[in-house]
Amino acid sequence: MTTQISDLGLGNSIGMNGVMTPSAELGKEEFLQLLVSQLQHQNPLEPTNNEDFIAQLATFSSLEQLQDINTGTQTGLLMQQSLGNAMSTSLIGRDVLLDTSNVRVESGSASDFLVDLDDDATLTVEVRNADGDLVRSMTVAGQDDLPLIPGEHEVHWDGKDDKGKAVPDGEYSVSVTATDATGGDVGVSTWLRGHVDGVRFSQGTAYVIVGSMEFTLADVIEIREQIEAAAEAANTPSLTAG
Repeated sequence: MTTQISDLGLGNSIGMNGVMTPSAELGKEEFLQLLVSQLQHQNPLEPTNNEDFIAQLATFSSLEQLQDINTGTQTGLLMQQSLGNAMSTSLIGRDVLLDTSNVRVESGSASDFLVDLDDDATLTVEVRNADGDLVRSMTVAGQDDLPLIPGEHEVHWDGKDDKGKAVPDGEYSVSVTATDATGGDVGVSTWLRGHVDGVRFSQGTAYVIVGSMEFTLADVIEIREQIEAAAEAANTPSLTAG
């Protein structure tokens, strides 16, 4: 017994010449229509067995769950993006601590950066340009060349290379290693303290503008009022790299 199915209610899936054109994807409504049509036109002498029917229902359930998950995920991402964008505007005029190893040189003056030491140590600082070329290597120690104590220290680079020549304006990356008196490695983090002057949005992502550099919200690890930030900066030992 041969049964023809002329139309399953799939809209434009069947062309004018009666030939079914392939769809880009099979949604849960189309799947359900196919399942109902199969039951309506099945051979009464050879009906669909229970195992096949249960398997088809399971496939339909999985398809529905996957579509719901996809919709929920997209909605969640949009909500998260909107909240992030809204939060970024509240940072304008605030001082932030940024998880970055980049510094900026403008008019021959380099932005200071912070290091946080886990133990007593002496620092070796390497500064590289945008091409990755080493332009300055410096040693930073405490008074009388003693190791620095644990905690935060502000490091000042004079914006010059190893030959004492001022480097061109632009962004530079700073690499810091710390060693104790025996030459062992000491944990060290590199941060940048800055003032948020504005926010720029690009393709749904917010970038906070600090000086002439831009950072994502993921780079912001601490937010402080200007008064608090000024007090902390005053209490942070300032070092000039040699």
